Amino acid sequence: MAIQARGGRFETASEIRMFAQWDGDLVTMNVATEMAYARMMGINYASLVAISNPAEGIGTWDWETLKTVYPRLNPLSLAIVLAAIPRVATIGDVPHVGDGLRMHP
Repeated sequence: MAIQARGGRFETASEIRMFAQWDGDLVTMNVATEMAYARMMGINYASLVAISNPAEGIGTWDWETLKTVYPRLNPLSLAIVLAAIPRVATIGDVPHVGDGLRMHP
């Protein structure tokens, strides 16, 4: 289950332990809200999340590990997104993100 925490900082060890007691296995800053709004609007939604918080010593990561995470994840993430776009484009009769932003004559 994803748990949404306030953004702008890493969660403390106590917060991570509390989220685990709530059966949380992923902490995110915004995905839960985005999913809820997309569902209300009938919009298909997908999210690609990189877990990059060392959990303040609870996880096996440290600050040095973070320096290598994104350079390794970025090419893989881009490949996943590029592979998904054509498939998402074939979904019909459902609003897509950005539909409300289109200019109308």
